Amino acid sequence: METTTKPARIFVSYSHEDSLWFDADNRRCLIPWLINSLARYNCEWWFDRRGLEAGDVFERRIRDEIEQADIAILLVSQAFLSSTFIRTVELPVIKERTARNELIALPILLEPCLWSKDEFLNSRQMMPGKPTPLVNYVDSEKEWSNVRFQILEEIVGKVEKVHASRKPVPIRPPKPAPPVDPTRIPPPPPPIPWYRRLLIPGILIFLVLTLAIAVPLLLKFTRTASAPQRPTAGELRVFGASRMDFVYVPAGAFTMGSDVRARQFIFSEYPPHKVYLDAYWIGKYEVTNRQFDQFIDASGYPGARRWAAQYKPGIGQEELPVCGISWDDAAAYCRWMGGRLPTEAEWEKAARSTDARTYPWGNDWNIVYTQPRCTAANLADRNTRFTWSDSRVDDGFKGTAPVGSFPQGASPYGVMDMAGNAQEWCADWFEDGYYSHSLAKNPTGPAAGEYRVVRGGSCNSGRDHLASSARGIADKVEMWDTGFRVVIDAAK
Repeated sequence: METTTKPARIFVSYSHEDSLWFDADNRRCLIPWLINSLARYNCEWWFDRRGLEAGDVFERRIRDEIEQADIAILLVSQAFLSSTFIRTVELPVIKERTARNELIALPILLEPCLWSKDEFLNSRQMMPGKPTPLVNYVDSEKEWSNVRFQILEEIVGKVEKVHASRKPVPIRPPKPAPPVDPTRIPPPPPPIPWYRRLLIPGILIFLVLTLAIAVPLLLKFTRTASAPQRPTAGELRVFGASRMDFVYVPAGAFTMGSDVRARQFIFSEYPPHKVYLDAYWIGKYEVTNRQFDQFIDASGYPGARRWAAQYKPGIGQEELPVCGISWDDAAAYCRWMGGRLPTEAEWEKAARSTDARTYPWGNDWNIVYTQPRCTAANLADRNTRFTWSDSRVDDGFKGTAPVGSFPQGASPYGVMDMAGNAQEWCADWFEDGYYSHSLAKNPTGPAAGEYRVVRGGSCNSGRDHLASSARGIADKVEMWDTGFRVVIDAAK
């Protein structure tokens, strides 16, 4: 008698923010590829995209599926670790069944995160040694193929282990049909009238004509209704491992530079010229000490030694803009976030929009004299001791301030602290006469140079440095009053 075994049930635990790993059309496609590759191994897969009911049965259904599973695949990311539902519902059941040897747990590290602090995840990582996040492999076709086959081999071994632990179940053959009695064969049916023969073809012709008219109209309506909506100027979204707020800057032209031939201690921003930029997202705030510290812990980045030794703040200073880091340190953080440093043109457009205003808030400098405290910018005021300090201004801080402390100084797109607080690294090399021959579309600065561009002025800067078109320069080394913000291309 033929036998068979009960299918191995596989449960996938993941955060919805990691849905790209389920997308068959995406380069990161993992789960659909595993399902297809394991089709001949007698497996049944379950995750909440497959038959999950709505309403009050959601949590109960998840628990039931974990209780029935033989293998649990955990897609570990920062969003996975931050999910309250995963921590309080899914992981406790998975850990309990694993401890009773009723379930095989297979964590897979998707992206850099603090997974190693969870002993359960750390001791069961599918990849040997110190796991490398899968996101590090996807850009290389060969490496991505190799690592997927390593994961497949590991899962196949666990599936075969599950099958080996079960007793085969006999397959009962179907009962034979009873013999036909020739004497009981019914007589043939009467012939169908001609008008009934035309009924079905007539109905089919009617349906075809109806569909020919209705389908194009339905498709037109569906395309219109489902077309992705472009973000609006100033729209706010959250991206990246640090869950950072980003503001949308739409594509279009703006006036870069000014007709001011020279400001005190500042290089030429002449001539004013039109520049077209593609759409992009820019950090609403400067990167903070807290966010940069997350990057060091999660990535193991070996740089930023001077920041760690001299500038890393204590309790209560987590929301100050990170300073004392080099241009290379800033660029490394941006890559970890999936972005980059802004170009000089992108920084200026985010600060002044398309109306060629002088400052992020407009053209009126006198707004900084607001009493009892300036809420437009953090600059060289009565709390500083420079020859250019303005004793008529009190911004309430001797040094840098927590990001977002000056709401009156927001740019037209809602970007904060574009004037003062910490001057900001840009991606471009500096060239004094670059504006006279720069590209009219998406300029990225000279190909090489001695200094990098910094923008926005700092808490020790005077009026001239706070102009949105004002240009500054700096070595690539650490500077105590220089921070940065992140840009992500809208196409991503």
